[in-house]
Amino acid sequence: MIRDITELVSAEQSVRDARNLTQTLVNNAPLLAYVKDLDGRFLLANRQLESLLDPVGPGVIGRTSHDFRPKEIADTRRADDLVVTEGRMPISVEEVNEEADGTHTYLTAKFPIFDADGDVYGVGSLSADITQLKQSEHELAEGNARLERMVKEITEAMGRVVEVRDPYTKGHETRVAHLAMALAEHRWACRPMKSPRSRWRLLCTT
Repeated sequence: MIRDITELVSAEQSVRDARNLTQTLVNNAPLLAYVKDLDGRFLLANRQLESLLDPVGPGVIGRTSHDFRPKEIADTRRADDLVVTEGRMPISVEEVNEEADGTHTYLTAKFPIFDADGDVYGVGSLSADITQLKQSEHELAEGNARLERMVKEITEAMGRVVEVRDPYTKGHETRVAHLAMALAEHRWACRPMKSPRSRWRLLCTT
């Protein structure tokens, strides 16, 4: 009996082509990209993740985060995956990894992957390295703290000068100094942003 398997071969080739296309896309994305099954095993991982977790070993496919991370961190990643699969909804979390060149912070989007019947069979994850952004936020916070200390010291010094020079006007001029401090802090919280009516405007947080 002769059976024509042309359509079967064509379907298998289409599956291979789709798989290769997916792998090419994730390998060239500037992210850590991976998919895990319901037991936490890696089904798919891009080169960036492979290089990070297992640069010289057999790879990550079929293994879990517990094979590469300290138990406490791996348990947290597993708990996040369960939130996605049980809730059937995407989540966004910050993850901190200790790597060869130091501590890195990632913003990770996790989302459920559904089969043709609408059942969840895996968790997809995309992780962007935001280490430099977090460092900039830290430096900005330090700058704000230094400014507040400086304005406070200047205000206190002005108050002492006023008290020595003229006790009668001390209260009024100290209030003026406090107002100057508040204005300086408000100005520090302003940042420029685009405006449809003018080239720039200031957006201030209060």
